[in-house]
Amino acid sequence: MLLATVGAQTDNAWTIHAEAPISTMQPAILEEHFLTPDAKLLPPAASEGTVQWTWWSHSDATSSDWPDDDALYRANLLNLTPPEMGEAPVIERHQRWSQQTIEIIGHVRIVAAEDQMRFVLFELDVTPRANLSNQTLLYVALTEDVALDHHQRETNHLVRELRPEVGFSLSANNTTRMNAILPADHLFAAGVDLESTATGWSYTVAVFGGTEDNASSTGLLSLQHGALPSSLETLSPGERWVPLLITALAGVVIVSLLAASRSREQAIPSLKAAWTNEDGDELALTVRAGTHGFSISEWSIGEPWAFKGRPAKRRFSPHQEAIIHVKFKEPQTRDCHLHVSIDIEEMGAWRQHVWLSRKTSNEESSPQPMEEE
Repeated sequence: MLLATVGAQTDNAWTIHAEAPISTMQPAILEEHFLTPDAKLLPPAASEGTVQWTWWSHSDATSSDWPDDDALYRANLLNLTPPEMGEAPVIERHQRWSQQTIEIIGHVRIVAAEDQMRFVLFELDVTPRANLSNQTLLYVALTEDVALDHHQRETNHLVRELRPEVGFSLSANNTTRMNAILPADHLFAAGVDLESTATGWSYTVAVFGGTEDNASSTGLLSLQHGALPSSLETLSPGERWVPLLITALAGVVIVSLLAASRSREQAIPSLKAAWTNEDGDELALTVRAGTHGFSISEWSIGEPWAFKGRPAKRRFSPHQEAIIHVKFKEPQTRDCHLHVSIDIEEMGAWRQHVWLSRKTSNEESSPQPMEEE
């Protein structure tokens, strides 16, 4: 993943989360769609060579969480009134000048300052190829490819943030290196979170104005448009697959562990004991083999209990069941802790614990955990 730092105009360092060169392609047309509150919100798909800006100017009237301040600014600049309920949408169409009057190269970056809030930084080299008029403005815009407000309205190419710039030379062949920023607080107010939603955004760099020798004739001098870079897109194909592979491998491991655990549980024999008389000096141990055969290799008893003749060692076939009577020299007031060492086929040596309370004469033992030896 791309992760670098650049020096800001302050002494603080900025962290770059993604970057890409500014597109050098020059679409021929920019269409600005001003929506009505009751209109079908999805404009028709843009044809090849056309960039769309969709404007929403009705947030106050509709309580939508889409931003409308830039839409109202743009409508005022174009000397038009945003359409109201029942009116047709307004579409402004700009044809880019065929003559190259300005050249723009550079990079667009997703950057975070010390507060970790992400913003968009355009680092541009702007070179007029003719003397430009004083009315010339450069715009950087951020659009959302498919936008949804909290009332479930939907549209595409919604302009979330627009920023005009004038900090460049208007003289022919004079290059200005400039930074244009869509600030984090403006993006937040416009409903943009580039950390949680890293993809689905586009940028536009557009220049409106004219030449000094024909200041009365103005239009779209330059139009550059592209997908906003994201940290996901800076990963190599191999890096993109790493999280998926880790997840898949983890799933395989978990399934394997569960299967192994289930298989082991079915292979382990079941031992259950109960007192056979009121005196409490004899118990009946019911032994049932699991899916694997096993052999009892050793018997032991916790003090102060003592065997009256140690139980015999014996072998069990898979699923075989038998009752073994275990006698003690004398009853005790403490609980009886019986330990049985076994060898399970293909699983090795284990120890089974059987604990039996002395509180009631017919009480059965409760299962105790197995230990692998």
